[in-house]
Amino acid sequence: MSDNSDWIKLYRKTLKNPQLKGRRLALWVTLLLLADHHGHDEVFNGERITLKPGQLITGRKFLASMSDFSESGAEKELTRMEKEQQIEQQKSNKNRLISIKGWEKYQRKEQQSDNKV
Repeated sequence: MSDNSDWIKLYRKTLKNPQLKGRRLALWVTLLLLADHHGHDEVFNGERITLKPGQLITGRKFLASMSDFSESGAEKELTRMEKEQQIEQQKSNKNRLISIKGWEKYQRKEQQSDNKV
């Protein structure tokens, strides 16, 4: 899980997406907030892996509680996000590894200038 002091970019055009309303928007923002920003080691499916930026390990029960879906509703929504190529996921019997597609494109940290405008 990412460090609580980190931040994400959330683009205003997200509100123009007719598919991202209410609980769906809550689930999407939850995934963005939970995604790793720096890369660190975790255990997934009994093996140690290094999470890349934009990846997270979670379960549908937790995601359901964070977005007001039932567990089956969260599962259906994750499947829909996968079909729409927003995410990729690998499931185990305990949890799942989710990769947010396009993470680097939208979340990369820009070089900040010390120049004053």
